[in-house]
Amino acid sequence: MNLSGQGVAFAATISGTTTLTITANVLYPEDDPPPGGGGEPIILPPTEVVFSGFGYPFSPITILKDSQYLSGINAVAGSNFSTVIGGLSGGTYSFSLYAQDDYGTLSSMVTYSVDVIGHARTTISGIVIPPTVTTDLLEVKQGDSIVFYGQTKEDRDIVIEINGTSSTTIDTVTNGLYEYSLNTTDLDLGEHFLRVKMIGVGIESPYSDVYTFVVGEETIVEEEPFLIGDVNYDGIVNIVDFSIAAYWYDRTLNSAFITVERERLNGDGVVDLVDFSLMAYYWTG
Repeated sequence: MNLSGQGVAFAATISGTTTLTITANVLYPEDDPPPGGGGEPIILPPTEVVFSGFGYPFSPITILKDSQYLSGINAVAGSNFSTVIGGLSGGTYSFSLYAQDDYGTLSSMVTYSVDVIGHARTTISGIVIPPTVTTDLLEVKQGDSIVFYGQTKEDRDIVIEINGTSSTTIDTVTNGLYEYSLNTTDLDLGEHFLRVKMIGVGIESPYSDVYTFVVGEETIVEEEPFLIGDVNYDGIVNIVDFSIAAYWYDRTLNSAFITVERERLNGDGVVDLVDFSLMAYYWTG
């Protein structure tokens, strides 16, 4: 029996910095009423969830369901992404998404609690991944400059907020990359806080997580912790590293992850079971 047409099971709009829209569409048999009448058995459509929005140009994006790896996808040149995931049952799920930029830095997560309708296609659209932000200094000498850098959607601006009170807007360059040099002459000794967001015509991201930096009496460059399996360079090997590696399993690596695989996995240019064995051995949790 053919299926055609669609009934809107629900439509909800969540408004924040950018509008996130969640809809569910149910397909009914052609020329038949919705399920409940007589006649031959109805073949129900699958339960699917569509995720769509913006990351960074060609960025790998990881999707988690209830904190467990669900799927991965790459954004395209224009930073947008879209994927359809099946094999789910109806119910309430917590979906989280994050991206990895060209420097290997992971973005903050965006998380949504969504009621997935069984035998329907639930669409979550308008997702905007926050920009990444990092620096290579553990401490900067008062009066010197500290450079922050990261990535966002291409051809958009970055708003940089310092200590929750002052903000500066800068342009991105090629592929949504940006750098911001902050002079610390007017900053007191001690910890300071920075966060960023992306803005553009008709689009605005959530803020990144707060990044803490220290203004002190000397400049100290961060020495990267070296731990096999630590593919996001945070000094531990856990489910986040596994999720990133799982995305690249049996795929052609991009230039950024080729470097990561060479430094933190077995260095043969592919992600396979040998790499997961290494991660299991060095697992810190």
